[in-house]
Amino acid sequence: MTNLFFFVFVSLSAKFYFRPSLFRISYFNSFDFVASFSSIEHSGLGRYNDPLDPIGDIREMQKISCMLKPGGLFFLGIPVGQDDVGHNCHRTYGRIRLPMMFAGEYI
Repeated sequence: MTNLFFFVFVSLSAKFYFRPSLFRISYFNSFDFVASFSSIEHSGLGRYNDPLDPIGDIREMQKISCMLKPGGLFFLGIPVGQDDVGHNCHRTYGRIRLPMMFAGEYI
């Protein structure tokens, strides 16, 4: 199991340093499946000290598509309803934004 978050992780040990942005390069086409639940809808809104990015959620979907093996499965849990951005808390996906989330080459 591998877990990612927005932050750079620095261990007290000088032997371990991890930058999430480099993870997708190291693990290109590596995973048979990816599961994301209640996470991507927060990407790019700055609530968890992540960089502000109006398409941060779409970028995360593209990163995931690069990490999946061809034919890999993606299990996604996001709020669905009328398109909305709830302050800097989360997005709700509807007729406009939901298709944008799945516009990638592999997803």
